[in-house]
Amino acid sequence: MLVPRDWLPALQDVRSSTIEVEGSLVELASVMLMGSGHTFPLQTLLFYSLAESVRTLLKCRGKVSVYGDDIIIPSRMSHPFIAVMSELGFRINSEKSFYDLPDPDLPT
Repeated sequence: MLVPRDWLPALQDVRSSTIEVEGSLVELASVMLMGSGHTFPLQTLLFYSLAESVRTLLKCRGKVSVYGDDIIIPSRMSHPFIAVMSELGFRINSEKSFYDLPDPDLPT
């Protein structure tokens, strides 16, 4: 649901669809597997697009910067962005995340 439909066949062609665990084949649901060459750029593009969409909808000033799963956004949009990510099944590692910090774009 998160990539253009015409990308899906190409992504399906380059992914591993099953792995062997203790002698049994396990069907994989994810397209973005760690270690696959397309995962990092696709993850960066996907997360950037989601963050920019939230920023635009909120009319929030400031920059969005994404490198893989490292995401820097204006603090004002942190909670809505986390809600969008959670709704899509992504989990935010709160131990490695910093938010609710003062936003330099907002008056103090």
